Amino acid sequence: MSAQRPDSAPLPQSLDNLGLLMAVTFRTIVDRHAAVLAERGHGWLRPSHAYVLHALEEQPRSIKELSEFNQVSKQAMSQIVDQLQERALVSRSIDPTDRRARAIQITEQGQQTLVQAASAWAAVEEEVRTTVGERDLATTMRTMRRYLESEPHGAKDSTKLSRVW
Repeated sequence: MSAQRPDSAPLPQSLDNLGLLMAVTFRTIVDRHAAVLAERGHGWLRPSHAYVLHALEEQPRSIKELSEFNQVSKQAMSQIVDQLQERALVSRSIDPTDRRARAIQITEQGQQTLVQAASAWAAVEEEVRTTVGERDLATTMRTMRRYLESEPHGAKDSTKLSRVW
């Protein structure tokens, strides 16, 4: 049985594959999140920016730590941090443990950006809830959590998950 799109056209049969269906659903939700952010004046915010801001919530980190945490090169991370610094979302200071390095820290404006991103996620989740119903959404989320918490294929340590976009 295939899911129905809002325009009533059936989904392609290829989406009967669990992995592909989850990937397309994920991409659709991420794209909707980006659209909601754009509607709210944050269209410039990319997932890579949010990854860095989230990584800085607990403590300042070096470019090296951020690049390892986000699985990108130090050069790529430097560019992302430059973009965030231009928007005053992060600041750089001398790392007290290594005076040659710079500690990157999230600013108050960066914290507010994460609040806005979380609010956009909540709006998207509400759209999904309205579309599929509270019960189906709760069942889907519970089922996915159960799978992720299972052994040996579960993903209990989210810091070891590969980036998907």
